[in-house]
Amino acid sequence: MRVVRRLGAGDAEAVERLLVRARAEYAEYSPKFWRPHPDAAERHTPFLAWLLGQDTTRGFGLDDESAALIATETGIGWMVDDFTVADPRRWRTDGSQLLTHLREQVDGPIEVVTAEADEAKVAMLHHAGFSRQREWWIGPLAEPTTNPDTDPDADPDMDPAEDDTVSTNGANAALLDAPPVYDPGGRVAMVHDWDGELASIESMQQVVRGRAALLIVPVDTTTPERRSVLERLEFHVASGWYRSPD
Repeated sequence: MRVVRRLGAGDAEAVERLLVRARAEYAEYSPKFWRPHPDAAERHTPFLAWLLGQDTTRGFGLDDESAALIATETGIGWMVDDFTVADPRRWRTDGSQLLTHLREQVDGPIEVVTAEADEAKVAMLHHAGFSRQREWWIGPLAEPTTNPDTDPDADPDMDPAEDDTVSTNGANAALLDAPPVYDPGGRVAMVHDWDGELASIESMQQVVRGRAALLIVPVDTTTPERRSVLERLEFHVASGWYRSPD
């Protein structure tokens, strides 16, 4: 078994090399949502160096630089976002070793976010007793048929260059910039309030067309009826958040 060691700011480049491979893999799962920005490594490496130097961060890696995990304190527990292995076949060994070490080092619940299509990583999380608590569903957007600035059916109060919120009957969304390491082709519309009705999401799909590259609907896994609605609209799960049993 490889040796686990604490990561510091000087490990940022090695961690980023692992993440470059992971982003390429994830882009195959959801080409628009996970599409890497051309300058992802240049943008992310300085951030990793800063993050790994924070007191509220716990970064661990294997001594041969074949796996890395970074957890940040949330106030009620720990969030693991950057967590990858060089060989996807070694999630149950290398990945599990790092996750076990983190659980031994910190107090409070741990939440791990992953691409839902990363089956080996998801299987490792299940094996460790983690359960999926919430999901991000990604849906298709109709291609704009008119200029939203001149479309007579567009919301007259919305300036796509300025407004960061979108509202329809039954749903609200925020227009957000994508994380710097990703390039979905524009801003994303993140639904933050939804009445659960199919018609509300259909309306949102129309309203944000031409203003966002993606429509994202967060869903709690305790609401299966909402998941059924999104499946009918041909949405798919891009990301899942898995929580530790403790």
